[in-house]
Amino acid sequence: KTRISKTKSQKILLKGNPPSPVSPPNGCKFHTRCFMAQEICKSCVPPLIEVEKGHFARCHFAEITTAAKRKKAFAQSLHKG
Repeated sequence: KTRISKTKSQKILLKGNPPSPVSPPNGCKFHTRCFMAQEICKSCVPPLIEVEKGHFARCHFAEITTAAKRKKAFAQSLHKG
């Protein structure tokens, strides 16, 4: 069953060109385009993790950004009540 979120998510626009499938960069394939990229992203492929049930991500910072989104949504829900 697909879950559709009722909250609006903010789209992140990646700058630059997609990584080459023939000669991809080392580490995370998107580190050349990602605004969150750090040194680890250039050398280490991030592990595939499940950030929510059925939602997987391959990013060194996926758990941090997911936790921040949850915290923000919780804070917003307190202000609505």
